[in-house]
Amino acid sequence: MTVNKNKSGRGGTRRGAGRKKGIPNRFTTSMKEAIRDAFQELGGAGYLVRIGHDDPRTFCSLLGRVIPREVGGPDGEPIKVQNVSDLELARRLGFILARGGDDVL
Repeated sequence: MTVNKNKSGRGGTRRGAGRKKGIPNRFTTSMKEAIRDAFQELGGAGYLVRIGHDDPRTFCSLLGRVIPREVGGPDGEPIKVQNVSDLELARRLGFILARGGDDVL
C-alpha cells in the first residue's frame, strides 16, 4: 500500500508533474530582468561607482554577495601559494606590463 504524503489526501507525486528539470522559474527570470532593467536605467556601472563613493558600506556588502567565496586553481585544485621576493614580484609585473597587460593593475 502506498502512503500519500500530502495531508489533504489529494494530489501527491504524479509522474510528469511540475516543472521539467533545467527550466527556470518564470518569476525568478522576470525578477532578474526587472533588476537588470532598473540597473541600466540608473546608469549601469556608473551607478555602482557613485554608490562606491557615496556609500562604501553598501557597495562592499554588494561585493560580498557577488564575489565567489571560494577560489580554486585550475581544475578545482587548491591555489598554490608561493613566497616571492620583492625583486621577483617586480620582475613578474614588468613582464605582464611589457606584453600589454595594462588592465591587470
